[in-house]
Amino acid sequence: MKYLMVITDDEGIIYTIKIILKDYFIEKINPKEAIIKIRERKPFLVIIDTFLPEIDVCELIDKIIEENKEILIVPLISFYDKTAREILQKDIFYVIEKQFLYEKIRHVIERAEKWMNFIYKNEKIIKQKEGEFVIEKEDKKNNFFQNIFQEIAENFSDINKICYEILKVLRKFFHFGSMAILLNEKGIFKVYASFGLDENILKEIKIDFESPVIKWFLKENKILNLKEKNVEFELRNFASIFNSSIIIPLKTFSGKFIGLIMIGEKVINDEIKDEEISTLSLLSDYLAIVFDNFFLYNEIKWQKEYQETIFKNLSAGIIGVDKEGRINILNEYGEKILKVKYNDVKGEKIEKVGSQFADFIRRVIIFGETVSRKEFEFIPTKAILGISTNVIKNEKGDIIGAVGIFQDLTYIKEIEKKEKEIERDKYWGNIASKLSHELKNPLVAINTFAQMLPKMYEDEEFRTKFSNIVFQEIKKINEIIDRINKIADTIELKKDFVDLNEF
Repeated sequence: MKYLMVITDDEGIIYTIKIILKDYFIEKINPKEAIIKIRERKPFLVIIDTFLPEIDVCELIDKIIEENKEILIVPLISFYDKTAREILQKDIFYVIEKQFLYEKIRHVIERAEKWMNFIYKNEKIIKQKEGEFVIEKEDKKNNFFQNIFQEIAENFSDINKICYEILKVLRKFFHFGSMAILLNEKGIFKVYASFGLDENILKEIKIDFESPVIKWFLKENKILNLKEKNVEFELRNFASIFNSSIIIPLKTFSGKFIGLIMIGEKVINDEIKDEEISTLSLLSDYLAIVFDNFFLYNEIKWQKEYQETIFKNLSAGIIGVDKEGRINILNEYGEKILKVKYNDVKGEKIEKVGSQFADFIRRVIIFGETVSRKEFEFIPTKAILGISTNVIKNEKGDIIGAVGIFQDLTYIKEIEKKEKEIERDKYWGNIASKLSHELKNPLVAINTFAQMLPKMYEDEEFRTKFSNIVFQEIKKINEIIDRINKIADTIELKKDFVDLNEF
C-alpha cells in the first residue's frame, strides 16, 4: 500500500482523504512533529493543512524545503488570504482549495507520482556501497528542468519574461526553430512570447473558445503532432501561422485550459523524438500549474491592491482587533478621526484609542454584542462619531476578533443643526406671515371705519355698525394674541421618580 503523509490536526481532513484515497496508507502527522517525521519517513509528497492555529505554515513549509528540497508540497487552503498568497510564492507542487478536495486530490497525487517516476526513470546508479545507492542524474534532462525552475523562480512577477525565458531554454536544449506560447486571458488566447516568428503578425492573432483549434484540444485532450495523418484542415492552417509541427495544450488537473505551446521543427535537421515529446508533455503539466498560479496570484494581488485602495480612501474609519483586543487594523481615515498613527497603536490593546472604543469592541469580543450606527461624543476630540461593530469569525465559527466602522458625524450634525435652524426660522416666518395677514384683516376694517368716523359721526346707523364691527375685529385680534401666547408658552416637564432596577 502506498504511503501518504498529511500534516494536520483536523480529524475531518484525515477522514475525507482516507475516503477518497482508499488505496493509500494515510498517516496523520502532528504539525509540531512534522520535521522529525519527514526525516524518519522520507515521503515523496506531503499534504499540509494551512489552518494550523498554533503553527506558522509558511515557516513550516520553508523548514520542509530546507530539510528535503525534493519533497513535493501540496497545501490545502480554505480561501486565498494573506497566508495563501505567501504560500503561492514558495516552491510548492500544487495548491488545493478545500472545497475542491474531492475533485482534485487524486489528480494531484497521480501527477505527482508521474513526475517522480520521470525523475527516477532518468537517474543512473553508478555505485553501490554498503547497501546504499549513490545516484547521478542525467545531466541534460536534469539541467533542463533546473533551468526552467530557475527562470520561473527569478521572473515569477513578470509573465511575459517567464514565457520568453522558457522558450530560450527550449531552444538551448532542443534546438527548436520557431516557437510561441499562447495564454488564456479572460477567454481570449493571446501570444505572450515567441521565437523565429513575425511579431507583427502574431499581435493580431487572438482566438477564443469558439475556435475549432481550442474545441479540438478540449475534446481530444492530447498533444497535436502535425505529422500524423488525418489532421483537420483548420488545425493545419492554424499551425502553419506559427510554422509549428507540434502543439502542446496547457491544462490544469481540474481541466482548466491555460494555453498552448507552439513548437516548430529543429534547426539542426533532426527529428523530434518521442522521448522529447514526453518531456514536453511533462513540462506542460508543470507550466499549466505555474501559469494558473500566476494568474491566480495576480488576481489576488489586484484584488488586494483594489481592496487596499478602497480601504485607504474609504470615507470611514476602520479599526480591527484580534480576540485579545489588540489592534491589527486601522486605516488612514481612522487615524485622522482618532488623532493617532497606526504604527503607534499596532499590537496595543484597544484601550489605547480610548475607553469608549474599548467598550464597544470588548462587548463584541466577550458577549458578541454588536451595535449599528451608534452615535456618541468622542471625549478626546469632542467630535460626534457614529459606529457600527461586528464580530470576526474563523471557518469553525469561533470569534477571533472584532471590527468597528466609524464616521465623524460632527460636520453632518452641524449641517443638521443649521437645517433645523433654517426650518425653525422658516416655521416662524410662516407663522409670522399668517399672523400678519390675520392681524391685518381686522385692522383694515378698524382703520377704515376710524377714517370715516369724523365725517359720518352724526349717522346713527353708521355708529352702530362701526361699534359692532370694531368689537368683532378686536375680538379676532384677542383670539390671535391668545394663540400666540399658547405657542410661546414653555411646555412644563413632568418629573417623577423611577426605580432603575425595574429595567
